[in-house]
Amino acid sequence: MNIFYEDEGELKVARILTSSEQSLMVETPFGKRAKIKRQSVIFEFDSSSLEQFLIDAKALCKSIDVNLLWEVCPTTDTLDVKLLASEYLGHPPVSLELASFYLALFHAPIYFYKRGKGVFRRAPEENVKAALLGMEKKKLQEEQKQQALIAIQQGQTPDWLKSHYQSILYKPDKNTWEYKTAEFIANHLNLTLPQLMTLCGLVSSSHDFFTQKFIHDYIVPEISVPSFNRDEILKDLPAASAAAFSIDDAFTTEIDDAFSLEEFDALHWRVGIHIAIPALGIDVHSDLAHYARQRMSTVYMPGNKIPMLPQEVIDGFSLKQQHWNPCLSCYLKVDKESYEIKERTTQVEKIWVADNLRLHELQPCFSDNDIVTEHPYQQQLQILLYLVRAIADRRGVNDRPQTHYVDFDFVVIEDQVTISQRPRGSSLDTLVAELMIEVNSYWASELAQSQLTGLYRVQENGKTYMSIDAKAHQGLGLKMYAWTSSPLRRYVDLVNQWQLLRLIRQQEGNCFPLASEFEEIARSFDITYGIYLDFQRMMEKYWSFRWLIQEGITNCQGTALRDTNVRLKDLPLVLPVKGVEKLVSGEVYLVKISHIDLWELTCECELVS
Repeated sequence: MNIFYEDEGELKVARILTSSEQSLMVETPFGKRAKIKRQSVIFEFDSSSLEQFLIDAKALCKSIDVNLLWEVCPTTDTLDVKLLASEYLGHPPVSLELASFYLALFHAPIYFYKRGKGVFRRAPEENVKAALLGMEKKKLQEEQKQQALIAIQQGQTPDWLKSHYQSILYKPDKNTWEYKTAEFIANHLNLTLPQLMTLCGLVSSSHDFFTQKFIHDYIVPEISVPSFNRDEILKDLPAASAAAFSIDDAFTTEIDDAFSLEEFDALHWRVGIHIAIPALGIDVHSDLAHYARQRMSTVYMPGNKIPMLPQEVIDGFSLKQQHWNPCLSCYLKVDKESYEIKERTTQVEKIWVADNLRLHELQPCFSDNDIVTEHPYQQQLQILLYLVRAIADRRGVNDRPQTHYVDFDFVVIEDQVTISQRPRGSSLDTLVAELMIEVNSYWASELAQSQLTGLYRVQENGKTYMSIDAKAHQGLGLKMYAWTSSPLRRYVDLVNQWQLLRLIRQQEGNCFPLASEFEEIARSFDITYGIYLDFQRMMEKYWSFRWLIQEGITNCQGTALRDTNVRLKDLPLVLPVKGVEKLVSGEVYLVKISHIDLWELTCECELVS
C-alpha cells in the first residue's frame, strides 16, 4: 500500500513498510526510508510505480482550470477535495485524479488557503481580486525592471532613478520598487549601488559618495540665521589697550584666537590671549545653540571642511584683521627676566586685530635655535616664544620622553592633491600650542574653583575623554584642562564659554540646570568627535590612494610596524603586505602597490625587497 502525504511543505508519495497507530515507516520512490506521523497522510492508494504516479499527477494537474474550480467550490470553512473533484470531473476521482486536485489546490495559494495538511478553504472574492491585482502589478514592475536595465545599458538614466537615487543610497527603504529595481540592475551589471549611480552620472566619484553619505548620516541640515549686528555687540564692550594678531594656517576661516603683547611696567610684560566669543550672541536655549549641539564640531577633511556654525555666525565673531572684534581675553602678567607668570585675569572686551598671520608665511622666520628673524612682529613673537618655552618647562615637558610626530598637510586644487609633511613641535607650533594650553588650563581651574560645572578634557591611563569632573590630563602634565579656546569650532568650548560668562558676571547657577545635561553633552561629544575623526582619516586614506595614482607610483618604501603592516614613506597610509608571515619592526622595505580600489579603499601591497 502507498500513501500520498505532506512533508516539509511538499506533497509526496511513499510505500508503506510497517505501520503503527501513530506513525508509519515508509520508503520513498528513491529508496530512502523515513518515519512519518500518520496525521501527515492525506490518502492511501495502490500503484506499481510511485515515481511515475507523482509525475502523472503533476502533469494532470496542469489541465485543471483553477479559476473555474474556485468559482464552483462552496464557501464552507473547509473543502472536501474528493467531492470537489467529483463535481468538477463529473465522476468520482481515481487516486491519480485526486492527487492532481490536491496538487492544484496546494499550488494555488491565491485561490485556496491551506488550513492544515490536505485541508483547504476557498479564498474570499475580494482577497482573490487583490492578490491578482498584486500579481499584475508585480508582473508590470518586473517588465519595468527589464526596461530600466536596457535603458541603462544603452547609456540612458531613467527619470525615477534621477529623483530617487539619494534616498536609495543614503536613506534606503529596501521594500520600495525603486530600491529593488536599482539593486536588481546593480547585481545584473556586477556593480555596487554607488557604482551604479556613478555609471549613471548621478554620483561623480567614490569621494562624492563617501562625503554625501557622511553628511546624510551625521550632519544636520544647515539653518538660516540673521546676520549679527557687530556694532550692537561691540558698543558696550571696553576696548583693549593693545592691538592683536592671529596665527593660523592658510585655509582657516574660523579665526577664534589671537595674541597681544604690551609693556605692563618696567619689570613686566602684559600678554593677551584673546578668544572669539560667540557666547555673547548665541542664547544657550536658542535654535542656533541646539543646532551647534547637534553638529558638535567642525568636520575636517582634505580639501574641505563642514563648519559647526553657520557662516553668518562665523563672520559675526571670527577675529578678522583690520576690525574691532568682541573677545574673551586672558591676560598674563609676565616677569621680563624669568618669564614667570605673576598674575592671570579675564576680561570681556573688544580688541583691534591688526593682522591675521599665516603659518606658511611665518615659519621661515623661526630658526631651529628659537630665534625669530626679521618680521614686523619679530619682537612680539620672540618674547612670546621665550614665554612659552618657560611655560612648557614648568609643566615638565622637558622631563618626559619626547615623541616626534609628523603632521600631513593635504592641499586639493581642481582634483589634484599635494601632500606635504610638517614635523610637529616646531618653534612656531609650540608658541601657539602652549598659549592655548595656558588659557585652557587657567580657565579650567577657574571653573573648577567656582560652583559652576565645566566640561573637562581628561587623559588618564592612556584614555582621553570629556568629563564634568576636573581630573588630570596626564599627557599635558596638568591637574585639569578644559577646551575653551575654539568656541567657533567645538560645542564643548562654547558651553564652557557660557559658563565662564556666568562666572564673570557673577550669575548664579549653570547655563543648564541639570548636571545630567552636561554629562550627556560630554558623552555625545566623545561619540561624535570620534566619528568625525574616523571620517577624516578615511578621506586622508582616499587622497593618499589618489596621490599614488596621480603620481604613477607603483614601488614605494615603507617602514614596518607590527606583524605584516608597513607605513608608506611620505604618506599617512598603513598597508598589510601580502605573502609574508612577519616583518622586522622598524625596518624599511620596498613594496609594490597595485590594484588600487577607490571604492573599497584597498590595494594589493607586495614585498619587493
